Amino acid sequence: VCYYESAEKFQACIFFLHGNKLSGKSFKNFLSSGLAREYTLIALDLPGFGESAVPISMKDQITWNFTKEVIVQFIESFNFHSITLCGHSLGGNLAIECIPNIKNCIGLITLCAPPLASMQAATSAYLPNEHGAKSFIPLLSRQEMQGIAHELSQKASNRDILYEMVEKVDPETVATLYESFSIELINEIEIINKLSFPYLDIQLSDDPFVNHEYYRKSGIHNIFGKKPLILHGSGHVPQLDYPD
Repeated sequence: VCYYESAEKFQACIFFLHGNKLSGKSFKNFLSSGLAREYTLIALDLPGFGESAVPISMKDQITWNFTKEVIVQFIESFNFHSITLCGHSLGGNLAIECIPNIKNCIGLITLCAPPLASMQAATSAYLPNEHGAKSFIPLLSRQEMQGIAHELSQKASNRDILYEMVEKVDPETVATLYESFSIELINEIEIINKLSFPYLDIQLSDDPFVNHEYYRKSGIHNIFGKKPLILHGSGHVPQLDYPD
């Protein structure tokens, strides 16, 4: 797999997992931020996304569970003393489900990633959105990819890099991932409510995809109680639009 890493090395690390149709490059602003003076920062390209190419013989093996195994093995290969996981959107769901199998984890941060108890909950966690629905279609037209990039960010300066990430996705590989996601998803709320370390979900006030009301009814607990930290802003990629 391909990954991006900050220059300095520390024994404490923050691992970043990107969202659907994106790549580790979506965290590029963080890798050179002030965090890099205290932590090793690593952003992974998930299999089939970004530069993490998948051999033809394995394209039908990249399931939801397989992707989680890749993440856990990748993180463990570094042998850090303390680990914080930060996942964006679909990467947040992966982060939650990987947590029980990661040693030395001391914190979990999710960005625009409502935890799901089941796939049925997704209809409550997310708002009806044409582009959100299309982001789970493996093969897209150029116009559809541009529409997703436009919906992800309200900042024109970020849409080119978002389009490049969307275009880079391997449709054959992610088709298996999407199909297995609905079958292999486990109860993420149960995982979160059993955590022995801090959990924080950060959302944007005008996110076109996420339903903030979902939290009030779902029984999710984080460091702010039963609601996420909602920052003023629009779009679905705070790590690009509002890195500070």
